[in-house]
Formats: sequence, C-alpha cells, structure tokens
Amino acid sequence: MFWRIILAVSTRNRRAFAYFLGAVIPVKLAVLYLIGPTIWPDTAGYIAFAEPILDRAKAFRPIDWIGGPPAPLFVFRLPGYPLVLAGAELLSAENYASITVIFQIFLNVVALILVFKVVAHLGFSIGQIMAVLALYVFSDSLLFDNSILSDSIYSSLFNIVVFSLIGHAIGCWRLTLLGGLGLGFLWGFSTWTRDSGIYFTYVPVLLILAGSRGSAGGFARRLSLLCA
Repeated sequence: MFWRIILAVSTRNRRAFAYFLGAVIPVKLAVLYLIGPTIWPDTAGYIAFAEPILDRAKAFRPIDWIGGPPAPLFVFRLPGYPLVLAGAELLSAENYASITVIFQIFLNVVALILVFKVVAHLGFSIGQIMAVLALYVFSDSLLFDNSILSDSIYSSLFNIVVFSLIGHAIGCWRLTLLGGLGLGFLWGFSTWTRDSGIYFTYVPVLLILAGSRGSAGGFARRLSLLCA
C-alpha cells in the first residue's frame, strides 16, 4: 500500500523523498547500534508494568488497596506502552528494548510516508516538502524513537491517524470501512499510551466530518490555502 502511495507522486518528489529516508533511517539505526536504546528515569515504570503482564497477566488483576503500596503502579500508569514492551519481550527477552526501538522507527517511517503524500498532493514545491519533512525530524516522534518511552509511539500513532484522514479528505486515497476501523483502533491504542490523547479526539472527528461532507477538491483547495 505505502509503495503505491509513493509511486503516485512525481518522479522528482519521489526521488527527493527516497534521499530523505535514505539519510534518516541509517542515522536512526546507527544511533541504536552505537549507543543502544536510551533509558530514562521513567523507563523503569514501564518495564515494571510490562513484566507482570507477561507473568500470567498479574497487571490486570484486582488491586490490593489494603496491603498494597500507597500509589499502585497499575493505577497511575496506562497499559499501552507496557503492552508494546511485553510484546517485544515475547519476541526476545534479551533484545526487547532494541526491538521496541525498531518498531518505533518503523512507525515513524509510516507517518513520514503519509505526511509526504499529503503535502505533495496539496501541490507543495519540492523545497516546501523537504522543509515540512525536516520539521518533522524535530518532533517528539522522531526525537524520542530511540528511547524506551511512550512519547514516540503516541506521536507516531497521532500523526498516522490524522494524516490518513487528511489524505482521505483531500482525495489522496479512499478510506474503506476496514481502514476506518483500523484507524479507530490505532487512535484508541494511542490513548492507552498517553491519556492526553483523549482530549484531542475532536481532531479526527472533525477530519472525518470534513471528508464526508465536503468535496475532496474543495477541501484540498481550502487546506492548501491555510498551509500556504
């Protein structure tokens, strides 16, 4: 699917985007190889949540409010990112952190493809497209994809859903019912990684309404004027 999206744009834009990915992906993998996954003070909390998930799903058992700690871990931390860590640990107990980082890089590549297609469809020049992609490099999604934190995955899922809906609204692609359900799942899971995502649910709702009510061409022109 994603290669068809890339091939739908001009050869010049496609070549520039290939160069961009060819620069970003090796740098990300080199950082992972040279320094390994970045561990932050908050990382331990995610790992402490992930381990009971694998241990017969203890993380989802009723909480002992009497004999347990005053601040139960499973109450004040969402299960989304620990589930990702648990899934990676199922693949490799020793290299789960690196697997998680590679997964986060993959999500960033998916988001970049969608961003590229949308801005190219809006008629941006090659310089403007590269400027947009360069700005994306400094987003939480890319800056923290080498870290064992929820920041990168949440940001990537947010961008994937939002730009998928923008692409549908402006006529880049047609979103099917199955695709819409998939985006709904991704958005729901993103709120499991960051509860702040709940407050931004109006964004995909507005984009769905825009895509269903307005003509694709008219919405594309209005959006391009706003972005100009």
